[in-house]
Amino acid sequence: MAEWEKQIFALNLIVGDLERSKAFYREVFGLAPLDEEEDLAIFRLKDTYVALRHDPAHQDTPAGEILGLAQRGVGQFAIVVDDVDAVRTELEEHGVTVISGPADRDWGMRTLTFADPGGYTWGIALVLAPHSRLGQRSGMTLHLRDRRLPSARRNAPAVPRWRRQARAHSAKPESAALPSSRRSWAVP
Repeated sequence: MAEWEKQIFALNLIVGDLERSKAFYREVFGLAPLDEEEDLAIFRLKDTYVALRHDPAHQDTPAGEILGLAQRGVGQFAIVVDDVDAVRTELEEHGVTVISGPADRDWGMRTLTFADPGGYTWGIALVLAPHSRLGQRSGMTLHLRDRRLPSARRNAPAVPRWRRQARAHSAKPESAALPSSRRSWAVP
């Protein structure tokens, strides 16, 4: 049997409005494009490349079962964070409409979902119980922080881990990849 690393390296997302999608990934995720062409933009979220490919025929809104899942707290892509509520606040500051949550789900996670301009749904999640149904079903033990935080940390402005990691891989210096109002969030 061939050995291969079972990790997603790249996502290719077809979008109808490339400029709007690029702006979303720059402003909401805090990423600078690594490469841009007429019908393509490539971003990097930690170890995963996200290629936005333009197709004017693409429907840029979630529908059907994709939307139904998002309304129940399940995104097509998910990012684990330490504070789902802080991410919601940040998303709202960028004008992003949240589809669902934050809510504690019966599968042992606190989640919220939203759609990017291409209609792809994203889940933001926090594992509430390390031995939840999610961990039992998949056969893995989850060793993530409990959501109860000391009051000083709970009241501090949170920089979601997904933004810190994504910024570390931006092509431009971190402060240049962020809107001027967010530059104080720069993480060394």
